Amino acid sequence: MTYLCLVLAIAVPWLLGFVVLALLFRAKRMDIPLTAALGFGLGFGIFAQWMLFLGIIGVPFQASIVGLPVTVAIVGCLGLFVYLRKKSSGPVIAVPRFRSDPLIIVMIIYLAACGAYIYWRAFAFPVYAWDAVATVSIKAKIFFYDKSFEDLPRYNHPLYPLHIPLIQSWIAMMLGKWDGHLVKVIFPVAATCYAVTQYGFVRLFTSPRWALFSVVLLTMSPLFMHHATIGYRDLTMFYFNCTTVILAFWWFETKQMHFLVMAALFSGFTTFVKLEGTGYLACHSVLILGMVLLSKEIKWTGKVRVQSLFSGISIGIWSVYTVYKYARGLESGGWRYKTALGDQTLDRVPAILESFADNLFASGNWSIIWLLFALSLLRFKRIWRDKLLGLFVMTCLMFIGFYFLVALLTPNFVYLAGGQASKGLARVFLHFYGLAPIAVVLINGHTEPGADNKGTMMNA
Repeated sequence: MTYLCLVLAIAVPWLLGFVVLALLFRAKRMDIPLTAALGFGLGFGIFAQWMLFLGIIGVPFQASIVGLPVTVAIVGCLGLFVYLRKKSSGPVIAVPRFRSDPLIIVMIIYLAACGAYIYWRAFAFPVYAWDAVATVSIKAKIFFYDKSFEDLPRYNHPLYPLHIPLIQSWIAMMLGKWDGHLVKVIFPVAATCYAVTQYGFVRLFTSPRWALFSVVLLTMSPLFMHHATIGYRDLTMFYFNCTTVILAFWWFETKQMHFLVMAALFSGFTTFVKLEGTGYLACHSVLILGMVLLSKEIKWTGKVRVQSLFSGISIGIWSVYTVYKYARGLESGGWRYKTALGDQTLDRVPAILESFADNLFASGNWSIIWLLFALSLLRFKRIWRDKLLGLFVMTCLMFIGFYFLVALLTPNFVYLAGGQASKGLARVFLHFYGLAPIAVVLINGHTEPGADNKGTMMNA
């Protein structure tokens, strides 16, 4: 019975995302695996915002109160999809089938073993890591028992966003008890869904071998595998941030507005996972601006409309909890964002470069992935003659540059290149780590621009 309740706890938000996504892409539908992978993030992102709304207006957190309206919404969306589908002649995109390729079979077996490991380890141990307890699960447990935001100002780290605590409290509500093992189910599921999304994106440009190899590279990072099991918020941030970038490039490649809307939603959801999400939203906005400026086929009025749509949705999501925090008088945390300009600012540069290089290339957190990325940059002619590829590489470097500036100009230097760098730097690099294996494969993989590549996982 416990596991049935767990399945229902995951299924309700997931189905919400699935049917909303099916509605968005009803004319040119995705296949089921990709819809499910993106539907996970969309559904849980919307569900967390729904619980935030209930908490703000003072509705008690109970499984029936939280879940019943969502269930009604799922049924309504499903009925609308069935009705509109009759009026749509859009093609059904088949799930890609692998050839009898020994190398592909070996990679699938390896990935299945990786999947079995992260699910086993997530369920084998309760929430025990320090931050997972102190900043996440303790809040989720309080929400489960208190059923409200009433005492939120007195919680540990009240400033931190509440996506994971709210989702874990929802799982506990459905279980009818607090279970430190089962509330971690969302982390290996998020890792799996991202792997499917990454495969689908890379498959647009390369062969199945290379697309699957990009996922193999992803799982070669010990830090990624570790965070898929321990309950830190960084894996969820990784999922939303990297998926936002993928969706943005999907829009850039296809110019389908549905992808832009999805990217905007996911960008907004990043701000409700960790404080760093606000900075990532700014990075996403810069990325969209660059894409808009490079899209010569879009007129200036269209460029303004695209940027306004993205910013309106993402900033709208960000503003909800931000306004609520200030309305409740929660700790501002402004010290984190104070600049540290002065005569000694440039003295930080050597320490920052050393810290970043040590973490990326010598820490053991990433295997050889960032080294492969750095070596791939030597193929600069291949990169710069392809507009999309060059922009993707620049996006990877933008995130590294973002943290370089944060370390250079703010008190966060101590966490990125100072005495606490061993604890903090790898975790923020994880947030955009998924872009590195994609870049490696897109630079070095065999690009096949023919019809066999385009539209395999998505009708482009």
